[in-house]
Amino acid sequence: MYFLPAFFIMFFGPIIYNTFPSSFQKERSIVRSFTGGGSISLFHGYWPFFKLMVYHDGLEVRAMFHRYFIPYENMDDIPGKVGFFNRGLLIKSNLPDVPSGIRFSGFGMKKIVAVVNETRNNYLTKK
Repeated sequence: MYFLPAFFIMFFGPIIYNTFPSSFQKERSIVRSFTGGGSISLFHGYWPFFKLMVYHDGLEVRAMFHRYFIPYENMDDIPGKVGFFNRGLLIKSNLPDVPSGIRFSGFGMKKIVAVVNETRNNYLTKK
């Protein structure tokens, strides 16, 4: 009897939660937004449980009920191409409240990597 409502909350809750604007989004304008899957530490989620928001000054990763903002200057370089076995975009940072390695994967990874690298390079050259 409680299984069906619990299933809907566990499955649709994070998807609906990720559509609401975050505190990071209220202060910035979005360049691009991508929905996909990924991993944070030992947690792995598939499409549509991860969302990557590309802003002019950083990236926001939304996973389940967590939201992380990583400024471009606190982020390691992103490889220009995604390999055959390595299907995700690895976002590394040294921020205290953000996991050290977040992997995001979605449809059209080459385009996602290109958008992130172009936006990041534009921001860092202006600074």
